[in-house]
Amino acid sequence: EYNYDVYYRTQEAYQLTPVGCWVEGESRQDLIRGLYERLQNPEDTQLAAAVPDNLLLTSIYMDGTNLTLNFSANYTSMPATEEVLCRAAIVQTMLQLEDVEGVSFNVADQPLVSNSGRTIGVMTADSFELSVNQTLKETELVLYFADETGQWLKAEHRNIVYRSGQTLERLVVEELIEGPHEEGHYPVLESSLRLTGISVSDSICYVYFDASFLQNTLEVEDYIPIYAIVNSLSELSNISRVQFVISGSQDATFRETISLSGALSRNLNFIIQE
Repeated sequence: EYNYDVYYRTQEAYQLTPVGCWVEGESRQDLIRGLYERLQNPEDTQLAAAVPDNLLLTSIYMDGTNLTLNFSANYTSMPATEEVLCRAAIVQTMLQLEDVEGVSFNVADQPLVSNSGRTIGVMTADSFELSVNQTLKETELVLYFADETGQWLKAEHRNIVYRSGQTLERLVVEELIEGPHEEGHYPVLESSLRLTGISVSDSICYVYFDASFLQNTLEVEDYIPIYAIVNSLSELSNISRVQFVISGSQDATFRETISLSGALSRNLNFIIQE
């Protein structure tokens, strides 16, 4: 028997958490299939499987230090937001195997591609911004808040100290929720707003909120809360677009005017140059 961390999704939030599990196997193939079965069947009722129970692992191939997993064709039927968590859970779990330094996915014997048509390729723990190292780091974030009219965004540079186990994406959104520090800057998000999860894949940042996000009552233009988040996250080098996910759905409309059904890119037209 071997003890591994297996990654599951928390029931109330779109994020992953590791759980120690004992897995039996005389060969690498046995261990991989044992881990995969564990991924689909959490014992803790407070957790949910990030890997669908109808997704079949059809074959396994090892090339040097790269593990390639081949899945059934229904892999592509997962919504993008669920697929990111599924992929992260599998990769993080399998990277614990001896001599495995990267993981690749095939679907029906073809390399997995992103929504934009790019081959995903070899993935490591860094591919999902899920470090568990708790050393302290310091960085500068560029955050966007409203001006006094509620019609424009103003940049605020903020130095913060954080644990390296925290992702910069989560920090950006949490700092936006906390609100501005500088005079002449005004909030863009309700202070009671709860971020339920965040993940990055293929340069798209998936930001998960519950339905309260749609009930923003601040006296700002409709586009201000949305592009405060999009522009602030786009200041990070690994993010080019932002996809909002509200109560598990990408099909939402903010204040009945702004569709959140697609990933949004940075928009500089709303920023005041000071």
